[in-house]
Amino acid sequence: DGWNEARSNNAAYYSEKISGNEIVVPEIAEYSTHIFHQFTLRVPRRDDLSEYLQANKIPHGVFYPVPLHLQKAYAGYGFYEGEFPVSEMMAKEVISLPMHSDLTEEQMDYIAGKVSEFYL
Repeated sequence: DGWNEARSNNAAYYSEKISGNEIVVPEIAEYSTHIFHQFTLRVPRRDDLSEYLQANKIPHGVFYPVPLHLQKAYAGYGFYEGEFPVSEMMAKEVISLPMHSDLTEEQMDYIAGKVSEFYL
């Protein structure tokens, strides 16, 4: 429970520190909670941001670069590109920042600052 609470607090800190009209941070419904196994943003120019984070030695992840309906395992079902445009858009825009219970404010300030700086 302590680790979940720490990740939740870290997510709130990230959300407060990351700025930019183009950046979409996770939202939590009023009636719900979230343990933030990942902290995933929606951003334009995701691949450029990924290169920028890598150049600044910030680990990150693009965990689902191909939407499910376009993966090889589902080729036999006849899905085609453009059939699920929201899924395809998300696959091009999502990126996950470091998230764990032991992140320090100093680390999160650096990460959030670099993300925000990229979009200035």
